[in-house]
Parts: sequence; C-alpha cells; structure tokens
Amino acid sequence: MWDIILATVLSFSVGIRAPRIENAPFDYEFSYQIANRSDNVDFLFRHDYERENGFYFNDLRAKFNLNIPLIFGADSLNHKIILKEDFKQIQSKDLYQFNSDVRYQYKIISLGCAYIDDLHGSKKITPSVGIMKNIKKDKWELNTDNDLYFTVPLTYQADLQVTYNITNKIGVGFLGNYIKTIDNNDYAAKAIITVKLGKAK
Repeated sequence: MWDIILATVLSFSVGIRAPRIENAPFDYEFSYQIANRSDNVDFLFRHDYERENGFYFNDLRAKFNLNIPLIFGADSLNHKIILKEDFKQIQSKDLYQFNSDVRYQYKIISLGCAYIDDLHGSKKITPSVGIMKNIKKDKWELNTDNDLYFTVPLTYQADLQVTYNITNKIGVGFLGNYIKTIDNNDYAAKAIITVKLGKAK
C-alpha cells in the first residue's frame, strides 16, 4: 500500500483571465490532479475549481483502470482484460456522465463493451474501442488514454499529458483533454507543475 502512495504524482495548475461580460470580476481557475500509473492499476482524480463570469463551478473527473493479464510471463502486458471506470461532473458545461467498460486489450489497443449513464436517466450499452499508452524517454513522459463509443452520434474522450521532469521529483508539462457526449462537449488545455511523492532514484 505504501508503494502505491509513493508512486503517486500530484499536478497543479492556476490561471486568470478577463471575463466575457462587463462588470464581472476576473475569472480564475485552480486545478489539481492526483494520478498513479502502474502495470496493473491506473487511477486519476482531477478537481477544477473556477469562477467564470462571476459564477463558481466545481468540475470533477475520476478514472480507474484495472488490468488483468491473460498470459503470464514475458508477454503478460500485451494480452489483458481491462476494466475502465470513468466519472465526469463538469458543472461549467452541464456535463455529467459515468462510463463503465470491459475490454480485451492487446498492446495499446482495446476493444469491448461499455455501459454509459448520463446521470439524467439516459442509459446505454454500446461497443467501445480505445488507445492507451504510457511512454518514458530520458526526462520526458507521455501519457494518453482515448476512448470511442459507438453511440448515435459517435461519442469519445481523449486525454493527453506530456511532462518534462526537471528533477526526479519536480516536472513541468502540458495537460489536455476533449470530451464529446451525445448532447454536450468539454475541452481543456493547461500548463501544469507535477510533484512526485516517491523517493528520488
């Protein structure tokens, strides 16, 4: 359990912008993210607290992926069942949704079936596919998780994070995501600072 805590990465972002309407205070946003990525478990929690045009919003995102190897040994990472849970509460865009997927994954591509609930009474079961990849090279890290759902019309979500590790504990980077549901969408792009809780190697 302690090893999981030490593998956690914290990310922070803050921004300020002029409001789009007159006589409103400046808009601002504070965001933090807690993430942990390993061979078998991948989870993320992100909270964006913002004031936009004088109104306050709490945007929440929670993801949990559980990887179950189908083949043990040297090739265990290339053949697995992946359970994906994804909750979104984007108050600023009136976007609420819960997705639950069961997929077979080979290398970076997964294929399976998803249960989608918009938390307003609409529930669907649909085929789903995805691409997920974590890459580390020198001081750079790239993490991407993308899902496509065969609803009518098609819906999808894409997440990307690129980080440059200045030290073994501190990094800077870019975080972006796009979410498209049947009747709504949301996107974000922000610069971030990351802090790793684990011991420096």
